Amino acid sequence: MKRTLLIAILFSIGFSYGQQFKFGTKVGGNFATIPIIFSGTDLTLISVPDNKMFIGFHAGGFIEMGISERITFQSEVLFSYEGSKYESNASGSNFGFDYTENSESTIKTSYIHFPFLLKYYPTYTLYLSAGPKVGVLVMAKQDSNYTYTSNGNTEIESIKGEDVKNQLNGLNIAASFGAGYFFTDTVFAEIRYDFGLSNVYKDIQQEYNGMQYTFKPKSKIDNLQISLGYRF
Repeated sequence: MKRTLLIAILFSIGFSYGQQFKFGTKVGGNFATIPIIFSGTDLTLISVPDNKMFIGFHAGGFIEMGISERITFQSEVLFSYEGSKYESNASGSNFGFDYTENSESTIKTSYIHFPFLLKYYPTYTLYLSAGPKVGVLVMAKQDSNYTYTSNGNTEIESIKGEDVKNQLNGLNIAASFGAGYFFTDTVFAEIRYDFGLSNVYKDIQQEYNGMQYTFKPKSKIDNLQISLGYRF
């Protein structure tokens, strides 16, 4: 309700200032990570994998509305393909035999993002932006590779395109901060960083030695976006 009222106020101010709506489109790359930090009843039961960057893309459109001479309000609708890569390694001894195990996985997600941004123009060509972003999960797939070696024997398991959407939360909230530069009246480049505020993964229920444990993974998407755009 408060957000709806704020947007309505911004629109009314924009009309009173006499600015026209400007439309545009943008496309670019995502450089995302989803670090995972577990908390729960016994952290020794789940290992925390190393996190690596996943490169994806985004594309969509926006509407920009003038509020004052230097301040505008911009809302966007973006399709965003993002994710993260994980890797973990372990070794030890089991029943008198040494073993090593290695696992690699890649989570690939698609979201429809709705950023709501205030933009400030210190000059005619340069702007700064900030605001919240709401993401709706569309797809989540995972590729996994697992290798276990012991007593000279190696077991390899590979899973491609596993549907893991039910393991992720349907909404994702982030805070966006960025800057952009207009090369002409219509063509611009932009860099933006999204700080994840909500967890990507749901809580995990796991049974161990006949007991049920609950783990609460802190898993917030951090995403650097670099875009090229055109404003009509």
